[in-house]
Amino acid sequence: MLWEVWRMEWWAESSMDALQLLALEVWSDTSNEGLLVTDPAGRIWLINSRLREWFRLPIIPHTVDSLLRFTEATMPELGPLATMPDRPGGVQWGNVRIQQYPPQRLVWQQIPLFEGERVAGSLVIFRDATTQGQLELAKQSFLSMISHDLRTPLSTILGFAELLYNNRSELSQEEQSEFLEHIIKNANELSRYTQIALDIMYLEADKQEFEVESVFLDRFVRHWLSDAKHRLSAD
Repeated sequence: MLWEVWRMEWWAESSMDALQLLALEVWSDTSNEGLLVTDPAGRIWLINSRLREWFRLPIIPHTVDSLLRFTEATMPELGPLATMPDRPGGVQWGNVRIQQYPPQRLVWQQIPLFEGERVAGSLVIFRDATTQGQLELAKQSFLSMISHDLRTPLSTILGFAELLYNNRSELSQEEQSEFLEHIIKNANELSRYTQIALDIMYLEADKQEFEVESVFLDRFVRHWLSDAKHRLSAD
């Protein structure tokens, strides 16, 4: 009976190990990150398809030295990978520029792998910094545009409000109504752009918490219709 229990436990552990290895293999081949696994002797145990594509390797090298020889012309900055961290928490990081057309910059992070207290190898994760830089530039451009679009209606509102306040006794009823129309129009524009900016901030914060509460439906509908009526009349 004890033998049967031990055999079942061994089979379960072996199956789980095999499943984990299979999952790791599938993930490494479908990941957008480049992965490199080496041992203390400098042998390469895993180099996934994304990294081979970025490095443009004609064959799969078996050692770190071979990898450095293949890439010394296009990535001379890759040398620190030959030094393996030897303590827990001894993470190394850096970046390399692939000298090709179009140029590409990768950031990498080298993490030591331990089996008990013994260094078993290292995992190096590469990420495409070029795409991140382009996204950051697009974000900055969009924020600059939003900033400009927020300032424009605000300046218009302040300008017409000051004119109306300082010259209200001299302005005709028609002129005052025209000024108020400009103020309301630009206030609506300002509200719209502010809502866009707030929505973006909310999405970047990645908040997905919702508060559920009871509402009086008739009061909610009346409030919504009143707000919609004012917006339609303003437009």
